[in-house]
Order: sequence, then C-alpha cells, then structure tokens
Amino acid sequence: MVYLQIAEKEENFNFFMELRNDSISCQNSKRTSPYSEEEFRGVYDTYFQNIVPPLLGKEGDDKIGYVLFPNTKSSDCVEVSINISPQFRNKKLAGLFLLKSLRFVKNNYPEIAFINATIREENVASKRLFEGCGFQLFNQSQKLNHYSLNLKERNLVFHKRHTYIIAEMSCNHNQDINTAYALIDAAQKTGADAIKLQTYTPDTMTLDSKNPCFTDCLKGTLWEGKSLYELYSKAYTPWEWHQPLKEYANKRGLDLFSSPFDTTSVDFLETLDVPCYKIASFEITDHILIKKVAATKKPVIISSGMATFAELEEAVNLLKNNGCTDICMLKCTSAYPARKEDANLKTMQDMADKFGIPTGLSDHTLGIEVPITSVAMGGKVIEKHFKLVDDSGSEDDAFSLTPSEFTDMVNAVRLTENIMGSIKYRNQSELKSVQFRRSLFVVKDIKAGEQFTEENVKSIRPADGLHTRFYWDILGKSAVKDLEKGTPLTHEHY
Repeated sequence: MVYLQIAEKEENFNFFMELRNDSISCQNSKRTSPYSEEEFRGVYDTYFQNIVPPLLGKEGDDKIGYVLFPNTKSSDCVEVSINISPQFRNKKLAGLFLLKSLRFVKNNYPEIAFINATIREENVASKRLFEGCGFQLFNQSQKLNHYSLNLKERNLVFHKRHTYIIAEMSCNHNQDINTAYALIDAAQKTGADAIKLQTYTPDTMTLDSKNPCFTDCLKGTLWEGKSLYELYSKAYTPWEWHQPLKEYANKRGLDLFSSPFDTTSVDFLETLDVPCYKIASFEITDHILIKKVAATKKPVIISSGMATFAELEEAVNLLKNNGCTDICMLKCTSAYPARKEDANLKTMQDMADKFGIPTGLSDHTLGIEVPITSVAMGGKVIEKHFKLVDDSGSEDDAFSLTPSEFTDMVNAVRLTENIMGSIKYRNQSELKSVQFRRSLFVVKDIKAGEQFTEENVKSIRPADGLHTRFYWDILGKSAVKDLEKGTPLTHEHY
C-alpha cells in the first residue's frame, strides 16, 4: 500500500540527497556530477520554502520516494516533480503516489488552481505517468514538454487505472472523537484513499416513537430490540466533529466525504467543501435528496442496494438532469452481513454497460474476496466498513474490517491492478527470452554449391538464424560458400 506523509526536514536530508544523486536522477536533471553535502543543503532548504511542503510516499515503514511542489510566479499555480527510490521503480507505484499527492494539494490548498510539470521529450515513462493523472500538454520548447493540470476542473476521484478505496467509518467511532481520529490514522496506513462519514441526526432520519412500525422493521436484523430512533441516536456522527475530522484526514493525504441523508445535511456538508457525495442504498428513492446533491455539481457515488433497474435509471437521470456530470454506481447487497454468493458482480459490469458510467462495489460481505474480484471485473471504487478492533461494540462491527484486514485488501487490490496491467503484446521483461525462439541453422557441414535440404537445415534454438518462414524458400537453393554445422543461416548464404 502507498500512503502520504509530510516530510520532516531534518530527518529526511540524507534520503533526499541520496535520491537526487542517484544516476538516473542525475541523468534526468542533466547533472554531470553528484551534489556535495554542502551544495545540496542549499537546494534542500528551498524545498521547504514552497507553499506546499515536500511529500513522502511510504509503503509500510519504507520510503518509496518524494514529490515536490516548487512555487511559481503565480500564486494560484505550483510546479510538480516526482522521484522514486531505485528499489521501488518499475513496481507501478509512481502513478498512485502522484495521484494521492495531487489530491493532497486539492484538499489542503484551495487557493492553488493549476499544477504544472516540465518533462523532457525523451522521458516517455514520465509523460505517460503525468498524462495518466490528467495532465495536458500545452507547450513544447527545446525538447521540453510543458504539462498542466486544472485542479478546479479535474475529477481526481474516479481514475482509469487506480481503484478508489473508501474506508467507511460509519458508527465505528462509538461516538468517541478520539476513536474517530485513531480510525483516520489507521486508515491512512492501510493505503486507503478516503474516509467516509454518514451525516444525519436521529431527528433527520426518523421519529422518536414507540409505534410498532419503528421497532418491528428491525426484527431479524443485527439491531433487533431497538427502535430506529434508538439505533440512530447511538450510531450518528456529531456534526461538530465533521470539520476537525476533515482537516485531520486531509493533512494525512486522505479525502473525507460523507453520505448525507437529507437536504439540511447537504447544506452543512457544502460549508465543508467535501470533494464528492455518496447516495446510500436506502436513499435511492429519495428524489428530494438526490436532486439537492446533484445541484452541487460534485462527483456522486451512488449505491444500488435493493434497487430495481428502473429505480437506478430514474436516479441517474435525476442526477444528470440537475447538474451532476461525474457519477459512479456501486453494486451493493443491502444485507448486514451479506453473503458472498449474493454479490452478483456481473451486475456491476452490466451497470457499466447500460449506464455508461464507472462502477464499483459497496461491500458488506465478510472477508476481502468480493472486493478483489470486483477490481478484476473492472470496478473503479471500493467501499468497505472499517473498525479499529474486533468486537468493538459498534453497531456495524459485524461487517467491518480491522486495519490488518483492510491492509490485506488494499494490497490485494493494488496487486490485482498491476496484474491486469494494460494492453501490451510484448513486455520489456520478455525481450531476453526472445533468443530462445527457434530459427534456421545448418545442422550438417555443407560445401559450396551443395543444396540445402531437410537433412542439413533445421529449425532449432536459439534465434540467431533466419526466421522459419524462409524454410521453404531455402530448400533446394545452393550454398554460396562452405558452411559448418551450427552456422545460423542468413540470406547471404544462398
């Protein structure tokens, strides 16, 4: 898993200098000699004079590299550069690290609208990396390509390559804000991309009533014996927590957003400028809420639990017709916990085809097999409930993952993404193996003027000789000179 950390100045000097003095780093920066410690100290100090501090990428306790955001002459624009440690190169970590860094800037520095990158023409890997994260080429000069990303317009939630992984806090804080902070710290280290809250109060959800309809609906569930009002009184997240939790999460490189459950909660969340919204399965038929969320024009994630195709179509059309252009639909089975055999992930693919939008999974099954499978089937978002410990006493404890389980899920998802890769018919790693293909060789001594036959020419390994497609052209032709057994054939030999 990859997570972000703001670089502490004194403890990271040697790491930054070693990475800048790496041979490839020197080559990319056109340096002919490494930095001395004294020379680099002056350079290093400038890193911490920028508006955005240097960011470390970490995998467990290991530092995988850093991202810098040098200031520009414009107060609403910064540059960006990324450097990955040699032992972590070619492991497909750079794209995720860069994407998380961009989200960090967007969440913590609203005054910054543009991020620019300058890449040398020959640096194909870096061009592919930045283009994959949404940078667009706007100028070329002296073999330099100048790219820019508009943070105000670019949706950094739904990504073609990297699954957006959401740790759903729900009520697992047990109404203790220190537990909520601890959940954010733990989620960061799992490699999650976001923390999600639920924004409601008991009074915005239901009535404080003893009428049987407010208790009978919970019979046969995890919450049997309570009324709806009692359940939500224990489970809700105090609204005064939202702002400090968002700031805390954002400083740790995590998005924080929420599922609103009525129009007043949308108004409240807009004051916090959350990056997107989630429409919960149970609210799929609340057109008042959906229309209100759509009007924010922010990305919307919508769960499909319990919904018919017609209800989903109605909700999607309502979002689109009221200003929402970025929609992701999550396949969800609204049972707590849900059975794996009820996941029906082919529905997720069908939703992607029929609605023409990204899809993913909101998962209530036990374990991590279903989320991993969803990624292999094209899912772009995973939402999974997250708790600190087993038997936490939370109302959602039974279908939530612990930090170690969540970490296993994130690692498996990232591995699955790498295994899926991209459309490529020959990998660089295969080039060494090409020499073990067959080709045409002389397998018996041949005198000049002697004909090539099935007895003295054969297809054998290695691939030093002519392609086997020329076998029938050669048979019957005469050798132009003496050829020893073991000679790889060429066109000049006949």
